[in-house]
Amino acid sequence: MKCTCCGRKKKLLESFEELEKDINICVECSKVLYKYQDAVKEKNVEESNKLFAEIKAKKNEKKFVDWFIKFQERLGEIDKNK
Repeated sequence: MKCTCCGRKKKLLESFEELEKDINICVECSKVLYKYQDAVKEKNVEESNKLFAEIKAKKNEKKFVDWFIKFQERLGEIDKNK
């Protein structure tokens, strides 16, 4: 198994978070996503932009990118009609 966000392979006894079927992320990426979610909810634009850039700079798989767009829509970060 590998992280669909950064591409890192799972090590022995390491836990991954399953976001949806076939979308699993490592602990480090999970932390960044939770920080991003908190920054958006707190309307901390500077922090959310920094974390967004950090997420996008990783080796994202297409299915993670699709999931992340839906995640942003749920947070109200992007308009669903675009």
